[in-house]
Amino acid sequence: YRAIACRALNAEEDSHRSSLQYFLTAAEDCSSAAVQARAARIQASVVTLMSVLSAIATGFWSRLGDVHGRKPVLALFLLGAICMELTYVLVMRQESLFGRHAEGFILAGPILEGLVGGLSSFNGVVHAYTSDCTRHGSRSGIFSTIQGIVFVGLAAGPWFSGLVLPKSATLEVENAFALSISLLLAVLIYILSICPESREPTLPEDDIYHSERPLFTWDPVAVIRSHIVQFIKALVIPITMFAPRSVPGRPGKSYNLTLVGMALFLYLVSIVLSLILSSPE
Repeated sequence: YRAIACRALNAEEDSHRSSLQYFLTAAEDCSSAAVQARAARIQASVVTLMSVLSAIATGFWSRLGDVHGRKPVLALFLLGAICMELTYVLVMRQESLFGRHAEGFILAGPILEGLVGGLSSFNGVVHAYTSDCTRHGSRSGIFSTIQGIVFVGLAAGPWFSGLVLPKSATLEVENAFALSISLLLAVLIYILSICPESREPTLPEDDIYHSERPLFTWDPVAVIRSHIVQFIKALVIPITMFAPRSVPGRPGKSYNLTLVGMALFLYLVSIVLSLILSSPE
C-alpha cells in the first residue's frame, strides 16, 4: 500500500521536479507522513469494501452451500482469493496500465473476493463441512482443534520460512505473491479432485424453478421479486441469531448471545483498526 501511495504522490509532483531530483528524493518521500496517510486510506478502502461485500454475500453463499454442497463455495472462495493476489501482482508493475492506475485497480481484488463471500463465507462453509462430517457430541472438540491448527500454522510459518530461506535472501514482492497463488491453486486442485463432498445437493423449499406448481403461473416480475426476497432473507437471517430470545424455565429473555455478538464485533473492529493504524504499508 505504501508503494502505491508513494507512486501516486510522486506522479502528482513529477511535473514540478527534474528526473534527478525525483530519484534523489523518492526514498525520503516514501517514508513521509503524507505517503503513510494515503497508504492508510487505500488500505482502509480495501478492507471496508471487502468487509461490506462479504457481509452482504456471506448469507447467500452459505445458503447455496446448504443446497448445492460445500465444495462449490470453497472453490469459489479460493478463486476469489487468487484474483485478489493477482490484483496485487498487476498493480505492482509500474510500467503497466494497472500500475499507472494502481489506486483504482487495486479495488478490483476486494470486490471480487467480497462478492464470493470472503473469509467469513470460507469460515462458515468450513464449519458447516465439519458439522456434516462429525457427530453432535464431538463438534466442539473438532472446531477447537481446527482453530488451534490455524494458529499453529500462523506461528510456525515465519519460523519455517527462516529455516528454508538463507538469512541473506530477499524475496521479491512478485515472487511472494506467486508463491501464495501457487499454494492457493494447490488447495483448489485438492478440493476439486480429492476432497469429498460432505452434503448431497438438495432442493430448496422455495425454489420456483423446481416447484410442483405449473411454471406458467410465474411471470418474470415474480421471479425477480422472489430472488430479492431470498437475498434479503440471506442477509438478515444470520444476524437475527444474535437477537434476545426466551429460555424455557427462565423469566424474561436471555441476552447472552447478543452480548457475545457485540463483543465479537468490537473485537474484530479493533483488529482492523489496529492493522490499519500500525502497518500502513
